Amino acid sequence: MPAFMLFCTVKVAIAGTGAMASLFAARLLPHVSKLHMFGTWGERIEAIQHDGLIIEELDGTKQALKLQISPYKPDGIFDVVLVLVKSFQTEGVGEALANAGMLGPHTKVVSLQNGMGNLEKLQQYLPTKSIILGTTTQAALTINLNTVRDTGKGYVTLGAAAGEFPAIEVLFRNAGFETRCEADILSLLWGKLVINASVNIVSALLGQASGQILVHDDSRTLLSKLAAEAEQIAHDCGVQLPYVNAVSEVLAVVEKSAANKTSTLMDVLQGRPTELPDINGYLIAQAEAQGIPCRLHRLVFEYFQRQYPGFEPGLAQLEFMKTLI
Repeated sequence: MPAFMLFCTVKVAIAGTGAMASLFAARLLPHVSKLHMFGTWGERIEAIQHDGLIIEELDGTKQALKLQISPYKPDGIFDVVLVLVKSFQTEGVGEALANAGMLGPHTKVVSLQNGMGNLEKLQQYLPTKSIILGTTTQAALTINLNTVRDTGKGYVTLGAAAGEFPAIEVLFRNAGFETRCEADILSLLWGKLVINASVNIVSALLGQASGQILVHDDSRTLLSKLAAEAEQIAHDCGVQLPYVNAVSEVLAVVEKSAANKTSTLMDVLQGRPTELPDINGYLIAQAEAQGIPCRLHRLVFEYFQRQYPGFEPGLAQLEFMKTLI
């Protein structure tokens, strides 16, 4: 392990300026010698530069932080680069990192993103040995340009054997994240894929916080059926999911993060591109490649893609859900 990480002088860059990137920045800031966020969301960057970053905690308290953030790539070599951008932005980040002079011989690029295919996109530009693929169940919500709310405490899982990257494990644990290592990261990524493919698209149609999915019979039923179908696809693709029952797991996740608005819903509300092609689209592509039935996910995804942008999320979408169940 490099000496710089033994003495807690870690320099961390975070690619991304959204809710999750901001929350991770706030948690990591007291435990590193340098932290710099960078991204492409100009208004957000200006707001945080001017007024600082405000974090609303689960108990309602707030903390205001000053941190380095810019629309350009930071100067100097970093020990850890945390990638928390949308999956469709991953390739651009990989290219930027390859040309920015930020990576040293021991730098680790840690992806905790949604969606599938992020590893392959980063590998186009970066050495495979420098990339650590991971996942997180942490939830966060952007309230305004410089305020982010913690909406559900979660854990970080690194795709590595236990003890392979001890300094990075310690870094996340010191920041307050329960941190695990799992050599079979594919199982965990598929586990998150099944959850996101079920929850995110229903929440985006309904236009409400995740917990509201369970309030309405039609949306709850659709959610459960999507989870069951995704579980079957994973099984038929030879993937062992990291939980026993996908429907129970999805319902538990929604209950735990009831106040959260999924990243897909936030994209819809802001009129931005969504990650659904790398979530539901990926799931459908895997099913088609194996000749596996995928009727429900295909119908919902194609409906969403035809309507968006331009459709109005809300309770009126329950009528569409009713036709599927």
